[in-house]
Amino acid sequence: MKRSINLWAMALTIATAVSAHALDHSTFDRILKKYVKSGVVNYKGLKADKDFPGYLQTISHTKVSGLSQSEQLSFWINAYNASCLNGVLRRYPIKSVMNDKQFFSKKEHKVAGQTLSLNDVEHGILRKQFKEPRIHFAVNCASKSCPPLADTAYVASKLNSQLDAAARRFINDPTRNKFDVAGKKAMLSALFKWYGKDFGSQSQMLNTIAKYASASVAGMLRSGNVAVSYLRYDWGLNGS
Repeated sequence: MKRSINLWAMALTIATAVSAHALDHSTFDRILKKYVKSGVVNYKGLKADKDFPGYLQTISHTKVSGLSQSEQLSFWINAYNASCLNGVLRRYPIKSVMNDKQFFSKKEHKVAGQTLSLNDVEHGILRKQFKEPRIHFAVNCASKSCPPLADTAYVASKLNSQLDAAARRFINDPTRNKFDVAGKKAMLSALFKWYGKDFGSQSQMLNTIAKYASASVAGMLRSGNVAVSYLRYDWGLNGS
């Protein structure tokens, strides 16, 4: 009996160590800091990086069951962003991810023991399981109109503040969203149109945007009398 207990304790220790290692996103954090500047990616440098394949290998066999909600969400955001970067590298050099019509639908990414497409991760996991609209400000589709790719990895201990920061960064970027306070006009990213259901009614969506906008813009958005339109989406590659 004592020997069985010792073996069980040893197995638990090993499992805990593996889990902790699997959730260590420090390698991805270093990679992002090295190759991402103000949302622009140095794909040429990243393609030659020796650590990136190791991080992809780590997320390929990470076990997410049993992890906390924040741990799982941060994992899947990082997994999406890393997989999207890898999708570009597989096709590099390209001018746009839309050069390959299967870029988002091709099952070519090994994540958490599965072979998935980017659509699987975004729509089947992130949107479906977590019901967190701020993910749309955190995941990056390697295009100029996408929310800019952060130069830090997402981690469970800071996740809420990181998602808030991503929302502020995206919403207040005049290349992605434009506001005319005097004219009571909101010219929004097409993301708010495509994923409107995730943000609720139009008034709920505007209230969400107002939380992260400047005081003058927030007041206009909450006034209930705003003309909403959507900007053209630029699918040009977010780097070189």
